[in-house]
Amino acid sequence: HYEDVITSLKNDISSMNKSLSFYKSQNKYLTEKLFETKTELENLNSSYNELRAEYNENLFLLEKVKNRTSYLDSLYKNLTEAVDSSLEWLKENTLLDLSYVSDEFSKCDEGDYFNYPCFVYLLDDEGKLSYSYETEDKLKSLSQLFYEKKGDCEDFSLMAVSLLNKLKQKNIKKIALYVSSPGSEFPLYKKGNYIYFLPDSKKVYKPLENSAVVCYTTDPSGYEGHCIVAVYSKEIGDGYFFEPQTGELLDDSYSLCKEGETECNFKLNKIFLVFDDKDMKIFTYNDEWISYRGMETLISQLRKELNEIRDQ
Repeated sequence: HYEDVITSLKNDISSMNKSLSFYKSQNKYLTEKLFETKTELENLNSSYNELRAEYNENLFLLEKVKNRTSYLDSLYKNLTEAVDSSLEWLKENTLLDLSYVSDEFSKCDEGDYFNYPCFVYLLDDEGKLSYSYETEDKLKSLSQLFYEKKGDCEDFSLMAVSLLNKLKQKNIKKIALYVSSPGSEFPLYKKGNYIYFLPDSKKVYKPLENSAVVCYTTDPSGYEGHCIVAVYSKEIGDGYFFEPQTGELLDDSYSLCKEGETECNFKLNKIFLVFDDKDMKIFTYNDEWISYRGMETLISQLRKELNEIRDQ
C-alpha cells in the first residue's frame, strides 16, 4: 500500500517537474519577447522623436521661407518703385525749362558761347534763385527749385547740368567761366546804365562736353561735403570742374573714389557721389560704387530668388 502511494507521489513530482520546466521555458521565451518588444518600442519612440524634430524643423524652415518670400516680395516691390521713380526723376530734370529763366538766359547768351557767371549772378540779382544752406539733404526738382527760389549746392549743381544739356541741345559749343586774376575784370551783365563786373577775375572759355553733378568730401570726419559740376569727355577727371553757384573754374584736385579704396569718404576732395541725366551712383562705406542702374541687377537677382523659392 505504501509503495503505491510513494509511486504515485513520484509520478506527481515528475509531472510537476515537467510542468515547471515547461513554464520556465515559456517564461524565458516571454521574457525575451518582452525585451524585444521593449527594444522595438524604444526604437519607435526614438524614431518618433526624430521625425517630430524633423517635422518641427521643416515647419520652422517653411515659416522662414514664407517670411523670406514675403520680405523679398516687399523688397522687390520697393526697389523697383524706388529705382523707377529715381531714374524717371533724373530723366525729367535733364533739361532746364527756359520758361523759368528766359530773360536771364537771353542776356547771357553771347552767340558762340554762354556766359555762365552772368547767368547765376543775374538770377540772384533778379531774386529768382539764391543759395541757401539746408540741413536736409533732399534734392529738389527744377520746378521746385525755381518755385522756392533758393537751393543748396546740389540743387545749384543739378540746375547747372540741366542748363549745360540745354546749351548742347541749342548747339552752343563753349561756356565762359572765370578764374582769379588780380587787376582784371570779368564782365557779367548790363542793367540799366550800369555794367556789372567781377573784380580781380578774368574770363576763360571751356568746351561743352558731358557733364555731371559730383559731390566730394570737405571734412575728414566724412560728414561734410560739397557738390560741384564736372565736365568731361570720356570719364570724370579728364575735363574740368566748376563751382555752379558762381561760375568759378576750379583746379583739378578732385578725383573719384576707387573700388576697394579704404575710407575714401574721409579723404579731402574725394568724389563719393555722381549723378547725371542717366544714373546716380554713390561710393559706400563698403568701399564700392553702387548705382541706380546697378540696382536693376539686384532686382533681377531678387526676382530669380523669388522664383526659385516658389518652385520648391
